[in-house]
Amino acid sequence: TRANACCWNPMEPMHLTLASEDHDLYTFDMRRLSQAICVHSGHVSAVLDLDYSPTGTQFVSASYDKTLRLWNVGEQSCYNVYHTKRMQRLSCVQWSMDAAYLLSGSDDTNVRLW
Repeated sequence: TRANACCWNPMEPMHLTLASEDHDLYTFDMRRLSQAICVHSGHVSAVLDLDYSPTGTQFVSASYDKTLRLWNVGEQSCYNVYHTKRMQRLSCVQWSMDAAYLLSGSDDTNVRLW
Protein backbone atom coordinates (compact mmCIF):
# COMPACT_ATOMS: atom_id res chain seq x y z
CA THR A 1 0.00 0.00 0.00
CA ARG A 2 1.04 3.62 -0.44
CA ALA A 3 2.56 5.57 2.44
CA ASN A 4 1.40 9.19 2.66
CA ALA A 5 3.69 10.39 5.47
CA CYS A 6 6.34 9.16 7.87
CA CYS A 7 7.55 10.44 11.21
CA TRP A 8 10.45 9.43 13.43
CA ASN A 9 9.99 8.93 17.15
CA PRO A 10 12.13 11.68 18.78
CA MET A 11 13.01 9.49 21.78
CA GLU A 12 13.48 6.18 19.96
CA PRO A 13 15.33 7.16 16.79
CA MET A 14 15.30 3.61 15.44
CA HIS A 15 11.47 3.65 15.22
CA LEU A 16 9.41 5.33 12.52
CA THR A 17 5.68 5.32 11.84
CA LEU A 18 4.05 5.47 8.40
CA ALA A 19 0.60 6.86 7.56
CA SER A 20 -1.00 4.71 4.88
CA GLU A 21 -3.71 4.80 2.23
CA ASP A 22 -5.15 1.55 3.63
CA HIS A 23 -6.52 3.35 6.76
CA ASP A 24 -3.78 2.06 9.11
CA LEU A 25 -0.50 3.31 10.54
CA TYR A 26 2.58 1.10 10.71
CA THR A 27 5.46 1.41 13.16
CA PHE A 28 8.77 -0.11 12.04
CA ASP A 29 12.12 -0.72 13.67
CA MET A 30 14.81 0.39 11.21
CA ARG A 31 16.96 -2.58 12.20
CA ARG A 32 14.29 -4.96 10.87
CA LEU A 33 12.08 -3.53 8.13
CA SER A 34 10.64 -6.85 6.97
CA GLN A 35 7.70 -6.62 9.39
CA ALA A 36 5.97 -3.81 11.30
CA ILE A 37 6.37 -3.96 15.06
CA CYS A 38 2.87 -2.48 15.51
CA VAL A 39 -0.13 -1.86 13.24
CA HIS A 40 -2.35 0.95 14.50
CA SER A 41 -5.96 0.56 13.30
CA GLY A 42 -8.99 2.76 13.75
CA HIS A 43 -9.34 5.20 10.87
CA VAL A 44 -11.99 4.47 8.23
CA SER A 45 -10.29 6.37 5.40
CA ALA A 46 -6.78 7.15 4.20
CA VAL A 47 -4.37 8.53 6.81
CA LEU A 48 -2.55 11.57 5.40
CA ASP A 49 -0.30 12.85 8.17
CA LEU A 50 1.07 12.10 11.63
CA ASP A 51 3.35 13.65 14.21
CA TYR A 52 5.02 12.45 17.39
CA SER A 53 4.76 14.37 20.62
CA PRO A 54 8.07 15.87 21.77
CA THR A 55 8.14 13.30 24.58
CA GLY A 56 7.96 10.41 22.10
CA THR A 57 5.29 8.57 24.09
CA GLN A 58 2.34 9.51 21.87
CA PHE A 59 1.55 10.41 18.31
CA VAL A 60 -1.38 11.96 16.47
CA SER A 61 -2.78 11.08 13.03
CA ALA A 62 -4.94 13.02 10.57
CA SER A 63 -7.23 11.29 8.12
CA TYR A 64 -9.69 11.76 5.27
CA ASP A 65 -12.32 10.37 7.67
CA LYS A 66 -12.40 13.90 9.22
CA THR A 67 -10.83 12.83 12.53
CA LEU A 68 -7.64 13.34 14.49
CA ARG A 69 -6.70 10.29 16.54
CA LEU A 70 -4.31 10.16 19.48
CA TRP A 71 -2.24 7.02 20.01
CA ASN A 72 0.10 5.74 22.67
CA VAL A 73 3.31 4.31 21.23
CA GLY A 74 3.08 0.53 20.92
CA GLU A 75 -0.71 0.30 21.20
CA GLN A 76 -2.88 -0.88 18.32
CA SER A 77 -5.93 1.26 19.02
CA CYS A 78 -6.28 4.99 19.63
CA TYR A 79 -7.20 6.41 23.01
CA ASN A 80 -8.89 9.64 21.84
CA VAL A 81 -10.65 10.98 18.74
CA TYR A 82 -11.07 14.67 17.86
CA HIS A 83 -13.60 15.93 15.32
CA THR A 84 -16.08 18.74 14.83
CA LYS A 85 -19.37 18.91 12.98
CA ARG A 86 -18.11 21.22 10.24
CA MET A 87 -14.54 19.94 9.88
CA GLN A 88 -13.73 18.48 6.49
CA ARG A 89 -11.04 15.99 5.45
CA LEU A 90 -7.79 16.56 7.33
CA SER A 91 -4.56 17.00 5.42
CA CYS A 92 -1.99 17.89 8.10
CA VAL A 93 -1.36 17.77 11.83
CA GLN A 94 1.42 19.04 14.09
CA TRP A 95 2.13 18.75 17.80
CA SER A 96 3.29 21.93 19.58
CA MET A 97 6.84 21.84 20.91
CA ASP A 98 5.63 22.01 24.52
CA ALA A 99 3.27 19.03 23.88
CA ALA A 100 0.30 21.10 25.09
CA TYR A 101 -1.53 21.65 21.78
CA LEU A 102 -2.29 20.07 18.43
CA LEU A 103 -2.70 22.01 15.18
CA SER A 104 -4.62 20.58 12.25
CA GLY A 105 -5.36 21.74 8.73
CA SER A 106 -8.35 20.57 6.70
CA ASP A 107 -10.05 20.93 3.32
CA ASP A 108 -12.36 23.61 4.72
CA THR A 109 -9.29 25.93 4.76
CA ASN A 110 -9.24 26.16 8.56
CA VAL A 111 -6.35 25.63 10.92
CA ARG A 112 -7.62 24.36 14.26
CA LEU A 113 -5.89 24.51 17.63
CA TRP A 114 -6.81 21.61 19.93
